[in-house]
Amino acid sequence: MIRQRLTSRLPCAVAVIAALAAGSLEAAQQDLGQLKAAAKHFLEQRYTQQHTATTDSEVSVADLDPRLRLRNCSAPLTFSVRDIGDNGGAISVKAQCEGEQPWSLYLSAQVDVYREILVAAVPLGRGTLIDSSVITHQRLNTSTLRQGYLTSANQVLGQQLRRSIDAGEPLREGVLEQPLAVERGDIVTLESTSGTIQVATQAEALSSGRVGEQIRVRNTSSERVVRANILGEGRVGANF
Repeated sequence: MIRQRLTSRLPCAVAVIAALAAGSLEAAQQDLGQLKAAAKHFLEQRYTQQHTATTDSEVSVADLDPRLRLRNCSAPLTFSVRDIGDNGGAISVKAQCEGEQPWSLYLSAQVDVYREILVAAVPLGRGTLIDSSVITHQRLNTSTLRQGYLTSANQVLGQQLRRSIDAGEPLREGVLEQPLAVERGDIVTLESTSGTIQVATQAEALSSGRVGEQIRVRNTSSERVVRANILGEGRVGANF
């Protein structure tokens, strides 16, 4: 009789033990929803630190595979991301557990960074000189742009377009250049220095160039041809 009672209770005991084991196993697993939320919070904090009055960002983190099993970390999780220019876009954020049973995992995320950048106010043709009437600021998602966008008018005023751009198109470093300061055939002032002696004379430019570039010029008095650095509009300099 006693044996029969023990036998009848055995399945119940097994069920209880199995339930406790399942509960213990469940408690030992890292909550994937909390992990995703922590990664998003980390990214929001990181990019908030980069904000200015004209910058903000939006963060989304991809769902983790629900089949993933990670040990519940016994230490606070740490996160890191490699984004040198803080430009956002499609990035990976590393979650790391440094507890008794360490692990690490990469989560996919999208960070959209919005900035007030310079764009063309109207359609502009190649060779256009940039002044304040043809540019404006517009809030755009710069994480979708390649590097080279500009934010300050001082970066573009007085420069020249290499190619045509449409209204609303961002102004980039690659489409701008300094205008020619000297054109071939121009009569320029050649400023010469020899020791402490400085002499200014006239010369003919044998090629065109921009400030900082070097061109060949012919002294109109001596007919001597020298290489000179362009100092400004109509001015070149050489050392002898």
